[in-house]
Amino acid sequence: MLRRGDGRSVGYLKADRFGDDAAALIDAAMSTLGKTDGLLIDVRGNSGGNASALRLLGYFGTPGPGVALLSRPFLETLAGPVRAEDLTDIHRVEGAYTTEAVFAAVGAGDGAVMLMVEDLGAQRYGGPVAILIGPETGSAAEGFAWGAREQSKAVLVGRNTAGALLSSERLQLPDGWAVTLPVHGTWGADGRDYGDKPVPPHVETVHSRDAICRQEDVDLVAAIGVLENAWRTEAR
Repeated sequence: MLRRGDGRSVGYLKADRFGDDAAALIDAAMSTLGKTDGLLIDVRGNSGGNASALRLLGYFGTPGPGVALLSRPFLETLAGPVRAEDLTDIHRVEGAYTTEAVFAAVGAGDGAVMLMVEDLGAQRYGGPVAILIGPETGSAAEGFAWGAREQSKAVLVGRNTAGALLSSERLQLPDGWAVTLPVHGTWGADGRDYGDKPVPPHVETVHSRDAICRQEDVDLVAAIGVLENAWRTEAR
């Protein structure tokens, strides 16, 4: 949490991966950062993880349907591409914030589950939110970015994400080997296929040679500008 000369405070949360322990860490961080005047969430180097990212989205996003995980057995029952109406009655789960819980939810839904964004009530964050993204933002972190873009007022700052959103499973092989394979596709609640689609920022930054030589974090500068603009708008 950073204090500014104008009396405002800014929370900075950097998430490198959304693992099985992420939900508890998010709650711990937001117990402090939730009191700030503006929030910066940095997922530029986040390689993915699981659906624990939805816990963070719950602090500032719209409660309700978040992301649908669909596997082949379910997709084979459809007559064509996934539509919003195909997702209306599928199994719904809140709080599936570990890999084991996610796979259990898919199984309970016969190959399809809608992972929900929780209503956190009084814990919800009320200030402006800017999210830093880039080409090393991948997989589950892109699911978080899509959710933030489509289901919140947060402003995404930076460059396009990796375009590598998949739900995969690690399968054990003999002699200590393992292989990770994609087993589920990811769709929005409106039936939009998010697979292999990079998330575009609202505010695109340019990493120029001069900025790099000055060691200037152009994404962070732009994100702070987003917060300052939101504060000016509120003051009018």
